[in-house]
Amino acid sequence: MNNPSEQRPRSPYLFLLARPSLATRGEAANRLREMGLPVVAQYGRVAVEALARPDEASAAQDLGLFSGVFKSSVSAAHFERLTEEQRRAIEQWNTRFSPDYRRLKDEKARLGRSWGDPGMEAPAPHSAIDPEDFGAFLEGYERRTGTPASEPDTEPRPTEQGRRTGGRRRPQGPMSGEAFATYERELAERLNDPSAAYHLARLAFNLGPEWHDRIRGLRSEFVAELFDHFFTEAACWEMTGEMADGIVFVESSRRGGPAFRTTERNQICQEIVDGLNWLASEHPAGSLSWVYDFQFVKIDVANGSDTAANCPNSGSLEARWRDPAMAQVAYDGHTYSAAWASVGEYREHMRVANRAAHAIAVFVTPYANCWHAYAGGGRLVLAKRNNWGGWGQGTIDIITAHEVSHLFGAADEYTGSGTPCSTCDSLHGCDQIPNGNCGACAHPRQDCAMDGNSRRRCAYTRGQIGWSHLFVELTTADELWAGTDDDVWLDIGDRTVVLDTPNHDDRERNNKEGYALWEPDLTLGDIKRIMIRKSPDGFAGGWKLHRACR
Repeated sequence: MNNPSEQRPRSPYLFLLARPSLATRGEAANRLREMGLPVVAQYGRVAVEALARPDEASAAQDLGLFSGVFKSSVSAAHFERLTEEQRRAIEQWNTRFSPDYRRLKDEKARLGRSWGDPGMEAPAPHSAIDPEDFGAFLEGYERRTGTPASEPDTEPRPTEQGRRTGGRRRPQGPMSGEAFATYERELAERLNDPSAAYHLARLAFNLGPEWHDRIRGLRSEFVAELFDHFFTEAACWEMTGEMADGIVFVESSRRGGPAFRTTERNQICQEIVDGLNWLASEHPAGSLSWVYDFQFVKIDVANGSDTAANCPNSGSLEARWRDPAMAQVAYDGHTYSAAWASVGEYREHMRVANRAAHAIAVFVTPYANCWHAYAGGGRLVLAKRNNWGGWGQGTIDIITAHEVSHLFGAADEYTGSGTPCSTCDSLHGCDQIPNGNCGACAHPRQDCAMDGNSRRRCAYTRGQIGWSHLFVELTTADELWAGTDDDVWLDIGDRTVVLDTPNHDDRERNNKEGYALWEPDLTLGDIKRIMIRKSPDGFAGGWKLHRACR
């Protein structure tokens, strides 16, 4: 008989280290994993957060590594004789239990809405090629080869008025959602590659109108080198293992300058932690852990203005506050200059110090910015622009999860405003999984954090971020009696895998369904033959599957 306690869901516990250090924190995380507990977060040198049942948390206390183990808010009595870093970790932990924060999380009005909802602001488009990195690569390519990256006839041409004044034509404004989808399709036809078109179209959007024709006219030799550089195996990230995460709050030191209130800052920080820890809790093997570093910096910089005129491209205002903020960051004995390159240096220092697989930086600011959320180049930006794009503070957790997933290969799935997806054929992530849940072509379409404000991840997203060893895609015929509600299994040798999507009616007529299978003991060489079978249900039980792949 199963132990009833093993059937109870696990809850988050905070394990406060008795002897804080990076080495002790790493040992504590490993010991908790040996007990079978998913370690979702590690806080500097002082604490670990894991999912546990009460008896498991009690057993962990006996390891002798912790001065306290907490499931709920920590009382003020425990704050005595703690270091500043320990107090900060506990204060952050306590935020999630405060009445104000709980009321914030009870707000459901925006739940389930698409990121492309016309009543809200869409996030800035993500491309694996960050505009700042693209600029450096382009300059280096043209200097090295002596050849322009774009065909001459795609350079901006003068209008009739421009010819009279000696100027160039005025670039068109930002593309509408429909115009963007058309632009992406044109790129796909020209390049014969929907995946390249996906990233180049979003790069063009981020660079601004004057780049639209130039990106359309990129020479094939340049595109080949560009993708070799940005899509190498070394640049491919999977969301498994320990990930270092520096959360950098950037506020003004000036009286009356842009700043967060103390309670607001704590709540925003907790929203970010909640979003990332949710991702960790969803990992199929419980093998994802975020190692946090918190930076709270103030800069003597005037606020900018996020009008359309001041935002010719997506990142126009970011460097204004980000670069001076980097000059205020200090980590593990390192300081940094006020430059974009410092973001990469900070990330690398975090990665090495924590022996992490990868490292990201999350910038959070009330300073004016052209977009409320975007990710690229190993960093994520969250700005309080128009109340977080109209989504409100209570949605920052899923916005964070959405944007961070881009850094690990996940594609956008929403349609509507912004930069909607327009094809299910583009391939994403280390394993090149199709964007099969794109709203423009998916049948059926599933709720997913890459489509909208939802705490759900579809199988296609799971495959794209590396949460599958085998990805199966089944297509049901579009004809009478096609489809089935019955159990379906995948047989690989003596191994049997159930194909099912919880809370979703799959394998109906004319459906294409993806299944991200986590089978760590299965290698490609083990697969000699695959058999798909279902339970019998009589003469009316046809299903007519015609493909299984990847």
